Amino acid sequence: MSTLLNITVSDVLQFVSDLRGESTLNTDASRIRAVSRANQTIAKKRRWKFYRVELTATGDGSAQDFEIGTAVYNMRPGGLAEVYVGAETEDAKYDIIDPQDYKYLVTQNSTVRLAYEWYDGANDKWMVHLSQVPDDTETIYYTIYYLPAKKTETSASVMSPDLDAIGRYTLAYIYEGEDEDKYQSELQMAEAIVSKYEADDDGTNIGQVSTFGNNNRGIGTY
Repeated sequence: MSTLLNITVSDVLQFVSDLRGESTLNTDASRIRAVSRANQTIAKKRRWKFYRVELTATGDGSAQDFEIGTAVYNMRPGGLAEVYVGAETEDAKYDIIDPQDYKYLVTQNSTVRLAYEWYDGANDKWMVHLSQVPDDTETIYYTIYYLPAKKTETSASVMSPDLDAIGRYTLAYIYEGEDEDKYQSELQMAEAIVSKYEADDDGTNIGQVSTFGNNNRGIGTY
């Protein structure tokens, strides 16, 4: 999967060493941590397509709260994107709302299909609460945007719009404790590169149409 983007921690470290004028590749643990931090920074910037994953859970006939994400695909805050119960059809879809609105809406209509994400601090995992109890063995389909795990090896893959973006963030984090001016400069360059990709990501690809949706299930094409 991530190898399709063809960026490794070693690639980023080589980029950093080249820009710093170092004759040999520096793979110190502190630099690997900087790459890992940069990787997670990019993942939290927006809902990137390459940090989206579809998963499932199974109802037991009584539970309304289900773990979302896995050891490999840890959900990021605000990462829940879709929830369906029983089938991936419009009538099986749950509207994802803010937990502060949940109680009010459920008291107004006890049959409404609503979901919200919440963090189980005691067990260190993200959960989804469903307004209706799924039947025993009923499948819950959900989509999340995940946060990549920390990287500790140079061979590990990282996902970024391109090498320059993650390399500039890594450089910024390395300079953070060394040179304030260079830190600010690299951070600004990294932000500018990511902003450019954000604009491209929001645009319509060649041969595609643009659509939008809302909690009222309205969809339009423009």
